[in-house]
Amino acid sequence: MANDKKQKQDTTASTSTLRNRRGLWVMLGILVISLSMMSTFVIYALHTGKFDVHDIGEASYTCEEAIARKFGKRIVVMHYDGLSSHYKPDTGDYIVFYRVDARMDDKNPLEISDYLVKCVVRETFGFVLGFDAFKLGSHYSG
Repeated sequence: MANDKKQKQDTTASTSTLRNRRGLWVMLGILVISLSMMSTFVIYALHTGKFDVHDIGEASYTCEEAIARKFGKRIVVMHYDGLSSHYKPDTGDYIVFYRVDARMDDKNPLEISDYLVKCVVRETFGFVLGFDAFKLGSHYSG
């Protein structure tokens, strides 16, 4: 009888130890995932140089990067629209406008399209939240 009691205590102790180990592994996994996500964000922010945007000029640079990614080598001319670009204090967003002339494709380099580009840049972290390129028209240069 004393042997059965001891065996029962050993089983209970091993089950308890197993639960503790599982809990430890779960906590360790959560910690590793959290640290991984945080370090990825910090590395991205350091790499892109973006933490906070303090003025419309910094927001316009962020928008220029997005325009360059969208149009690439097809850009002929890009003009910042200082009259329309503005800051919205209620949302903390910079609304930035550009006029972009870009080649249609490489096959016909003389055909150029005009675009009105609107970027919404979040003041916190400086990310582009919205990017729209509205085609205004096409023309031939030369």
